[in-house]
Amino acid sequence: AVEDKKIFVQTLGVQGLNEQDLTNRLSQIGRDRNAVVYFLQGHEEFAIDGSTSGYAQAAAALEADNFTIETLDLAQTATVPDNANAVIIAGPKQPFFEPEVQALETYLNQGGSVLLMVDPQTDPALDSLLEDWGVSLDDELIIDTSNAGQIVGLGPAAPLVTTYGDHPITNAFSNGRSFYPLARPVLIEPVDGVEATPLLLSNAQSYAESLSETGELNVDTQEAPEGPFNIGVALTKDISREDVSETDNTETDDPVIAENNNEESVEEEPVDESSNDSETSNLSEQDARLVVVGNATFSTDGLFDQQLNGDVFLNSVTWLSKLDNSVLSIRPKEITNRRITMTVSRQIIIIALALLVIPLSGLVGAGITWFRRR
Repeated sequence: AVEDKKIFVQTLGVQGLNEQDLTNRLSQIGRDRNAVVYFLQGHEEFAIDGSTSGYAQAAAALEADNFTIETLDLAQTATVPDNANAVIIAGPKQPFFEPEVQALETYLNQGGSVLLMVDPQTDPALDSLLEDWGVSLDDELIIDTSNAGQIVGLGPAAPLVTTYGDHPITNAFSNGRSFYPLARPVLIEPVDGVEATPLLLSNAQSYAESLSETGELNVDTQEAPEGPFNIGVALTKDISREDVSETDNTETDDPVIAENNNEESVEEEPVDESSNDSETSNLSEQDARLVVVGNATFSTDGLFDQQLNGDVFLNSVTWLSKLDNSVLSIRPKEITNRRITMTVSRQIIIIALALLVIPLSGLVGAGITWFRRR
């Protein structure tokens, strides 16, 4: 049966309804539940409270999508809360302690989801966790020499991405643009039970270079480009297991026990094959999810609403939260009010400049030029 769901879209007396609010409300109606997302803290990650430039815009956008936002310090809790649909690690600058890494590993092994975004020249000490997924973070910087980023005012160290992987997170992006200031390659190796899909690919005319000891970056453009590089990767690990009791398959030499087992098996009710099929399919859907991006700055305040940067972040969190009927798309941008409101005195000044000062200056200049050429 289909349930009737109602949700308030707009309060009476408020400014007219916009496309973004309507899209968010429709997305909420389609969900089977609300998700709880934790932003990890304690390793100098980007703040979400607006105290400094960080992920305040990103957190507000998640709340607008009806996510519940919480912060998490594993040094205090030791474990990830049971109600966590996803954990976001946004730009850690300090290494994790081993118990914290183990807590994240336990959470993932139980079917959890993590979004890890790491800027270059930082080492969060999560190698042991990523190794189980076949992922490693390269220490080099991606340099895009195609000059494509110059169209939107970007330098070669800020790769402009227009190529996306075949994945629910990015299927709606087509050839849209997103950019990643100072990005590192995300390397993937095949691992049994792990499905890896590249999400964000740099331009083919790109290199991976290391900074020198003096902080200089030299690119030898005479060599063939090494791109494209993976800037972001989505991974799924199957953690389903068959709930088969070991005692059911254990043989015994005791004839009495064997006889009792045979009698019990005769008295068992017929098995409903449809229910078994359903249970098996549910087990196969149990998976852990991980998204790794070699840049955390792309979703910070000021860059979040640029191009598709915010959509990459929001779609990643939505996919990681495993919400049924969730909308993974390009969200409509808010319309910025750019109308100029002036006082009466300023209007008079503008009129005087337009009708008197500027034309008069032109006449004077023309007169001086004519006088000199006589």
